[in-house]
Amino acid sequence: MGNPIALLLDEPSEGLAPIVVQRIGELLRRLRDMGATVLIAEQNMHFCLRIATEATVIDKGQIVFRDTIEGLRANARIRQRYLAIRLSRASPEGGFHGQHVVAADGEFHSPP
Repeated sequence: MGNPIALLLDEPSEGLAPIVVQRIGELLRRLRDMGATVLIAEQNMHFCLRIATEATVIDKGQIVFRDTIEGLRANARIRQRYLAIRLSRASPEGGFHGQHVVAADGEFHSPP
């Protein structure tokens, strides 16, 4: 790859084994630390939060949030609205009921 000054990646973790994703993350952090700009379009927030220094959230083609990773972590409203995944909870009878939210910080919450 040489010595890139900028690298653009689209979904670099998609469909890969966790160990491979971890290794890609390590390599991207090394490139970033060497001064390369790394722009990642990614839906895997856990992957991004370990690499990025800045975050931009896009909804329907519009930028709805732009800040540092610390700013993203501190903004519960943005995380809840745009970066949460709603999951149904299994009932003891084997069906599904209720919803829980896994937020971008990896926490598992019941919705308000």
